[in-house]
Amino acid sequence: ISGRPEAQQGILLQLFLTSLPELPLPKTSSEVSGENAQLPFLEAQADRKLVLLWLLDLLLYLPSLAAAQGTPAPGLSVAAAKRICGRLPDAEVRGELLGKKKLAALRLLGADVGGALLFDAAESLPHWIIAASDSDAQVA
Repeated sequence: ISGRPEAQQGILLQLFLTSLPELPLPKTSSEVSGENAQLPFLEAQADRKLVLLWLLDLLLYLPSLAAAQGTPAPGLSVAAAKRICGRLPDAEVRGELLGKKKLAALRLLGADVGGALLFDAAESLPHWIIAASDSDAQVA
């Protein structure tokens, strides 16, 4: 993903975020890399970093702030807020839809792959801290 132009990166990652709630996660280490990789874009470090950045933006997104003033949540740029919404208006990205995406992101961050986490603690700690303070009780 990271080797593609920025516009293509945005499209690919938006598709990833949209499909994340239904995406099956790898269960064994052989499904993480190589020919049988279920999420091959998580092999390269640059791609992992990009995915983690998008997941962080998703967890930072607070619809009430975006809908009220057109300003993103603290720590989130206007462009990042637009990435989370995709083609939907800010007012539609809330409630169950947003909660489902955030829970799917946490499911990916905490995925157990053959006894080891898909993302180590140093990579995912900021995500867990932000999720713990989310206004949605299911996410927190």
